[in-house]
Amino acid sequence: MNEPVTKPSENPGKPKERDYFLMVIVGGIGLLTLLAIVSLFLLRPTPPEISENSPGGVAQSYINAYNNRDYDKAYDLLDSALQKRISRQNYKNSIYQQNSQNISVSIKSENINGNNASVILEIRHYNQFSPFANGESWNEDSTMSLSLENGVWRIGNLNYPYGFQYWLN
Repeated sequence: MNEPVTKPSENPGKPKERDYFLMVIVGGIGLLTLLAIVSLFLLRPTPPEISENSPGGVAQSYINAYNNRDYDKAYDLLDSALQKRISRQNYKNSIYQQNSQNISVSIKSENINGNNASVILEIRHYNQFSPFANGESWNEDSTMSLSLENGVWRIGNLNYPYGFQYWLN
């Protein structure tokens, strides 16, 4: 009734076969994981190129200048009527006081009608500072109006979050 107890050292071939099999499984999982990560980057669709001379391109240039705090470049993208209503220094002062750190903006669409255009911006707000927000975000649309001046699109109206309508004289 006593069964002989087999010690691992008595059968040296079995553990090595199990270790090899385990290494193949782990290596295969690692390879599949690596392929999945690489495919995410390689197969991810790239956003369409926006011509810098189009209304959407001017809107994107403004957003980039604003986010990079290049307020002179952003001001230069405003149309002449808007620049007459607010000086460069007042523009810088009003924009500097605004905070757009908790949003991301993308161009949703553009509509050209002769010498006038509108660009719809999709704004995603991130509520990261509220203890009750739990990482919530929400979207809203905003419109940027542009006009063609001397063959170049310029911004004539800005709404939140890139606007400063409350600072105009």
